[in-house]
Amino acid sequence: MDFPGFVIILILMPSTFNIFWDATGWSNHLQRSFYEMGSV
Repeated sequence: MDFPGFVIILILMPSTFNIFWDATGWSNHLQRSFYEMGSV
């Protein structure tokens, strides 16, 4: 599955450290992004 670059940036920018230090943080961010895009 390919993710749009802007989505990756939006996910990485706010919590770069959280993603690197916590794998679950990455999953949560992805899920939140999909939920937000789905509700919009």
